[in-house]
Amino acid sequence: MIAGDLAAALATAFGLIGSFFTLSVAAPQAIKVWRDRASVGVSGATWWLFCMLACLWIGYTIRVENMLVLWCNALSLAVNWALILGIHRFDRASMPGLALWAGMPACGVATVALGYFAPVALVSVLLVAITFIRVPQIRRSVRTWREVTPSEVSRLTWWAGLISGLCWEFHGILRQDLTIMLASLSGTIMSAAVLALEYSAARRRGRVAVAETLPAKQTHGRNRAW
Repeated sequence: MIAGDLAAALATAFGLIGSFFTLSVAAPQAIKVWRDRASVGVSGATWWLFCMLACLWIGYTIRVENMLVLWCNALSLAVNWALILGIHRFDRASMPGLALWAGMPACGVATVALGYFAPVALVSVLLVAITFIRVPQIRRSVRTWREVTPSEVSRLTWWAGLISGLCWEFHGILRQDLTIMLASLSGTIMSAAVLALEYSAARRRGRVAVAETLPAKQTHGRNRAW
């Protein structure tokens, strides 16, 4: 009984910490996009699908009566919406108006219904599979790394995603919820991949900037010698 109470308390604690970081995932990126009035390197498709993921979790958690995860995803949906509005405002190609104003409400309602009414096994598979929504951002970060171009991707956002995934992983283990465990593991790995790519791209940009300044300094030195 004591072990069961301890596991429940730890699960709640990890869920609360995970909730904080889940809500923090989109916030730094949204602030960066609206502050800089640019969304270069940020995948609109990834964040649109993040909203659908939140909707699927909302439907699923209403069914299984996990109110902690339910409210976490409801608030996360609101923050993601603010980010998507910014991407639409500054990069219409990445987030067209049709996908924002028509596609999102219709797909969101349908996704909540799917999470609530569909067979649990199907919903569990979808919740794990949809964690691959991070793939468009991974591809965009790969392109940024390869082409050595500027990036508006907030690394703080993906650190929050990484920590959030780890917390939800422990939450799922303690609640013995395989769906949460697998979804969190997949999301954690892909968040780590984005971080690795963005840090590597930043280092490459730094090396290129240094290389471009060397010829000018060397020429200046020769002129002074003469």
